[in-house]
Amino acid sequence: MATSERARECHDADQKRGLTRLMLRLPGLRDGFEQTSDEIFLDICEAYELAWIGLDFWARSEAPERAERIMEYEELAASLESEALIRGRKS
Repeated sequence: MATSERARECHDADQKRGLTRLMLRLPGLRDGFEQTSDEIFLDICEAYELAWIGLDFWARSEAPERAERIMEYEELAASLESEALIRGRKS
């Protein structure tokens, strides 16, 4: 499998997992989110998934900066939720 093909598969998988997380977090918007094919919205979904991966990493970390990083990733996830709400309604 070519590197670009593998990267695209990872990108698509992250978008799907992020979309699923958003639909679980915001169930009232599930139908609208499922119908959205807007590329910017899907990029937000991918970023949301990656933010949660980062949050999970820092939640399990014992590094001294753990608390600060957790707060940063929680803020990032909340910001992406807001962006998803705005973008999801436009689509």
